Amino acid sequence: MEKNNTSCKDYENCKVEYSALHVWLDNIPYIVMVLTGAVIFYLVFNLLMALLFVAYGVLGTLWFIVFICPFCHYYGSGACPCGYGVLSAKLMKKNDDRKFNLVFKRNVLAIVPLWLLPVAAGVYYLMHIFSLPIFLLVIFFILDSCVLLPWVSRKYGCVDCPNKEECFWMAGTKKK
Repeated sequence: MEKNNTSCKDYENCKVEYSALHVWLDNIPYIVMVLTGAVIFYLVFNLLMALLFVAYGVLGTLWFIVFICPFCHYYGSGACPCGYGVLSAKLMKKNDDRKFNLVFKRNVLAIVPLWLLPVAAGVYYLMHIFSLPIFLLVIFFILDSCVLLPWVSRKYGCVDCPNKEECFWMAGTKKK
């Protein structure tokens, strides 16, 4: 089987070039999620745990850039709404974009704990000592990570993605 290394430019929906502002707007909910999770870890545990959570958030982004983005046909183009494809092209070689869905499903699990750990830490703390600040931070974290971040992805970031039909994040959406 011949390797498929098509360029994003070969696809109709890749003619769009997202601005730096769009890239930042697409990433803000993730950044807020990681920073809010770090505050929860700091209040529940300590500064070291908070810094480790931030490092995990950064490594999660790098994981995407290294292990998932090279398989996306947005690789290396300004049509990548989160900007990871451009960064990936500076670090990795292009891979077969027909394998994107398989690679995505295998690798996305590496970052799933980012959505779970702060909630678990907050709930654990609240089960022992009620704290209004911790409670409010956990609620804010859940709203950002489970409502705002997916909404931004569905309506703004991933809306034109050719892989969205097979992406769990975009489940139930159809290609344009």
